[in-house]
Amino acid sequence: MNPDLSNVSQHAVDAPNFDFVAQQMEFEAQAQAPQLTEAQLIEQERLTLWRAVAALGHAYDNISADSTAQRANLTQLVNRLADRPSGGNTKHREPRVFNGHADQVNPFLREINNAVYLQRRSLVDDHDKIIYFSSYLGDGSPASWYRTLELDASKLWLLDDFDSFVDAFKQRFQDSDQYASALRKMRKLRQTASCAVFTNQYIEILAELDWTEQTKIQEYYDRLKDNVKTTLCNRKGRYFSQNFDEYSKACIDIDNELHSLSLDTSNNRSSSSNFRRPFQSNPTTSQPSTPSSNNDVVPMEVDAIRRGPLTAQEKERRKKEGLCLYCGQGKHFASACPNKKSKASPNSGKA
Repeated sequence: MNPDLSNVSQHAVDAPNFDFVAQQMEFEAQAQAPQLTEAQLIEQERLTLWRAVAALGHAYDNISADSTAQRANLTQLVNRLADRPSGGNTKHREPRVFNGHADQVNPFLREINNAVYLQRRSLVDDHDKIIYFSSYLGDGSPASWYRTLELDASKLWLLDDFDSFVDAFKQRFQDSDQYASALRKMRKLRQTASCAVFTNQYIEILAELDWTEQTKIQEYYDRLKDNVKTTLCNRKGRYFSQNFDEYSKACIDIDNELHSLSLDTSNNRSSSSNFRRPFQSNPTTSQPSTPSSNNDVVPMEVDAIRRGPLTAQEKERRKKEGLCLYCGQGKHFASACPNKKSKASPNSGKA
């Protein structure tokens, strides 16, 4: 049985508007309420304003409390990271101990900066970094300079500013005329080992010199080994490139090839010497003796004519067996060898 939808629609149309009824009741209540004086209205507005201000203050207190709690949590997290054991830090090589020499300033600072960066979790502020820095200042002038900063009240601020501390360190120990010092080092530099090692030394000094690419190449060429120069000129030409990196790379390749060739040649010589026949005292094969009409010819003289220099092995063998070092047959000394006398005997009988 289908419901009668027409009755439902009719009831929905006849239903009262509740919003309208609520508004009417509010208007009637206001009409029945006693009218407030102007002073009472002002007081009511003042109270309302104070309630709003109090609500804002309460909300601010809540926000401030939340911010304080967040800052406390963040500080606690940072402290936990800073207190991590040293094993959690990246392994690195310890910086060198600075000895006060001007030529060691830049390498020392490079190693210190690398170590400080790798330990950034434990070295959280500038003062910690400076304390770490000072632990690698050697005895003598470096350590004395740091103690002076600690005792001088006007310079104590340097111990809390890492960049300013490094600048003061450079002013104290760095060479005042780095260009002249670099030139002196460059004049002494020559390729004495591999070209790769020489190139690294050349580039390190070159960092302190303001040279053009052409000057870099010319000075680099003048300091190469002669065999590298010759091969370079025959293969590519002396000035085949105007780029120093390309030029030095070609020279390193040539030097490596020459070194490999030298090793191959040396190996071939040593291997060929192993196949040489050992020295024999009588290199000719023995033949049946035939009667000779010349009675003046002594067999030992023929052997002496064919005798060559003794090898170390043959000499050692003769010494062990007690043989003559001259003829290798009789057990007598070389100074008393009869073969030497037999060579002179035919002449002794001549008038």
